[in-house]
Amino acid sequence: MISIKKNHNPFIVGDWIKRDEDFIGRADLIEKYLALEKHYFWLIGARRMGKTSLLRYLQRQYRKENSILPLFWDVSGANTPYDLKLSLLDSLDEAFEELENRQINIDPDRCENMSLLEILRHTAHLCKQHSIKLTFLIDEAEALFKVAANDANFLNRFKAILFNKDFVYVIIASNHGIYPQDATDFLQFSAPFLQAFMPPDYLMPWTEAEARQL
Repeated sequence: MISIKKNHNPFIVGDWIKRDEDFIGRADLIEKYLALEKHYFWLIGARRMGKTSLLRYLQRQYRKENSILPLFWDVSGANTPYDLKLSLLDSLDEAFEELENRQINIDPDRCENMSLLEILRHTAHLCKQHSIKLTFLIDEAEALFKVAANDANFLNRFKAILFNKDFVYVIIASNHGIYPQDATDFLQFSAPFLQAFMPPDYLMPWTEAEARQL
């Protein structure tokens, strides 16, 4: 009888990697993002290249530092500021333990009656009071620009709250299809926002050395 050995498949289709020991590669990006030597980062990669898994890995590492509050914010499917508000509330709910450990008291009932921008401003204010680095890990960031396409002032208000603050860090992740059909109009209102994130980092295929870890 021939015995066939079944090798472990490291790829998890349709889901993100949940354990550090299953995460492979991206050492340079991880080192760069964990250092937080600048405030705004833009990660670009094709679908199923591991953007979400990388953001979640970073979230787990940030959680180990009480001086950092990492908020993983999945904005996929959002079309309005209200949609973004609901996804942000989900992020805060997921971060309940981190908020408690850092003595940041955010009342969910109060947030229900606040706008998206008010919640962002309130969270940022509390982090500043406690000398906490508020670090957003925004997945599927294309949605931010869908919202902006319907609300020309959205990005300006969003930027006013999160930009130019020593204690706020933002990592956005998107695929290559971030631009709508009319790229010229898109660039006119998005360029001032994206400028802070330039140059972007591209999530490339594994190197040969990384592939050998399989």
